[in-house]
Amino acid sequence: GAPVLLTVGARHIDPYAAEAIRTGIPAIARVLDDPASVSACLDAGIPRERIITGRGPFSTEDNVALIRQFGIGVMVTKDGGEAGGFPAKREAAASEACRLIVVARDTGSPAPAFTTTAALVQAVLAAVRSQPKSTDPSDPSNLKNDLNEENPMNKKSLVLLAHGSRNPRWCKPFDELIDDLQANVGPADDTSICLAHLQMSEPSLPSVIDGLASQGVEDIRILPMLMAGGNHADEDIPAEAAALSARYPGVTLTVLPPIGSHPRFKAMLRELITEML
Repeated sequence: GAPVLLTVGARHIDPYAAEAIRTGIPAIARVLDDPASVSACLDAGIPRERIITGRGPFSTEDNVALIRQFGIGVMVTKDGGEAGGFPAKREAAASEACRLIVVARDTGSPAPAFTTTAALVQAVLAAVRSQPKSTDPSDPSNLKNDLNEENPMNKKSLVLLAHGSRNPRWCKPFDELIDDLQANVGPADDTSICLAHLQMSEPSLPSVIDGLASQGVEDIRILPMLMAGGNHADEDIPAEAAALSARYPGVTLTVLPPIGSHPRFKAMLRELITEML
């Protein structure tokens, strides 16, 4: 696939570099011009000739020049706002038909926690069954309409990405959740909802994306079934998505924020917890 440009910072480079090595996709890292940043990239396995150093924010022209220099097909970046040069990265990627994968910023609000995964999934099931339909296009309960109306000519899919476990009982609530969503959300003919796992369980995210791409799905959204940001949400999942995006240039892959960070999910948890007091 086309090279991937990583602008996520040297501290977070490891999972992206590991995925690049595993898939054989060239990874270009742009990091601060200090020895520690360069050393972190080298330790992660990125060759020195693929390490670009400098201090931003970089202009649109700077980003365009870098994309053209290395033939970048995918750029992975954080949403650093104006101060972090994000608008310039977005404009450069758009002008060069370069795919952009953005690691969303945390909302800053602490997310509630469950002691078991089963409890979390059952809470999601309860929310799906009890919440009324919303007209708000940003509302997850209105996801079907959002997917269908944005690109009516494209096939689309929402992938619920769970962590995974070797224990079959752990997987059962997620299978029930998928069945419930398919029955109650009612995807249209050109829209599907499916389940993938980060590790230990099947199907894996790459195998699901491979299958969807082979079916002609052009718009895939990945929803991490996690309570909050962390290594998986901020690093591992975007890194894997970047590699898959490079493998399938005709498919738009979007990594959504973890489900636990959504305001309505937090409100639902607050209501459930209040009932238990």
